[in-house]
Amino acid sequence: MEGSIFVTQPDGSLKPLRRQAYEAEDVLQELLAGYPDLLAGEQVNPADPRRWLLISREFPVPDPDSGLDRWWLDHLFVDQEGVPTLVEVKRSGNPELRREVVAQMLEYAANASAWSTERIVSRFTDRCDEDGVDAEVELGRIAGERSAEEFWQSVRSNLGSGRLRLVFVADAIPSQLLRIIEFLNAQMDSMQVLALEVPQYVGDGITAYVPRLLGQTAQGQMRRSVLGSASRSSARSIPRDEVERTLLSAGLDEPEKEALAKLIEVLSSADGNFRSGSSNTVFSWYFGVTGRRLVTCYAHGGLEWALAEAPEGMRQDLRDAIAKALPPGVAKGLAKSYPLTSIRDFLTTGNWDLLVARIAAIVGSSPEQEGHSS
Repeated sequence: MEGSIFVTQPDGSLKPLRRQAYEAEDVLQELLAGYPDLLAGEQVNPADPRRWLLISREFPVPDPDSGLDRWWLDHLFVDQEGVPTLVEVKRSGNPELRREVVAQMLEYAANASAWSTERIVSRFTDRCDEDGVDAEVELGRIAGERSAEEFWQSVRSNLGSGRLRLVFVADAIPSQLLRIIEFLNAQMDSMQVLALEVPQYVGDGITAYVPRLLGQTAQGQMRRSVLGSASRSSARSIPRDEVERTLLSAGLDEPEKEALAKLIEVLSSADGNFRSGSSNTVFSWYFGVTGRRLVTCYAHGGLEWALAEAPEGMRQDLRDAIAKALPPGVAKGLAKSYPLTSIRDFLTTGNWDLLVARIAAIVGSSPEQEGHSS
């Protein structure tokens, strides 16, 4: 397999790493299980990068007639909106990396509506036990403020409605397979079909991996904007007065409501819009030009900052502004792409008004401006 990438050495010189085939499919399978970010969620949906939760490797798929386990899916992931993501891994030299694997995956997808959510949860908890991680913490990393019941309900709903994502992973994707994937992806409304190349580059004790997403088509993206951003597709734009009514009914004390009202005032004057969410969400706010999310406010006072989606020019400014307004111990969590904070933490330091003023400057509004977003 030809090709190289180059890494910079301490002396400024460039070191080539040569593309090299994997010794076995299991090597790539273990990499995906240990480092789900290799699935390139920012390439799947640049406006709303996908985050992954591994349910299980070798997920059992029952025969629709007998009900007995007949096949084994290499990996089952779900994203932050509970969209099941079925992953099959093959080496480029495997002769099955053609029509056979496509037929296999379509059979899995055709019967996914009958999969038991309880079994998915059981496989997830078993996987966490095997990996020595806390299942509740692992789930909370992707579910945010939603309860476990709410999150698994979203998985159940997506399975029932056929909202799935199929991903074929290999070190190199054959052109014949890519043509099939592009055709399927352009024709399907509720299901996304993708190919992902994850070649490895090796040299002098260094190994690098460069994921590249294939199979996206403009036609498919237009037909299926619901996938990859389920929350955005199901959410509707809402006027400021509706946001304020939702805030009044939230389970917060008066100082917290007053503080959040100041943020709503600033955001309503900026170029963007408020959108609804789940029953425990007060609002999410999106930039008007890019359609990317800035923040989600939850009914219990949680604030999830979508720093990964903020325009590059303002991402670090936002991170710095939030950090300065938080207690030092809490601010450490801002290294995450989607840090979750609480309005109570900001009120503790007394720096909320300073943060709101800074956000106003960053997003291009000012606290004194008036206006409503619809």
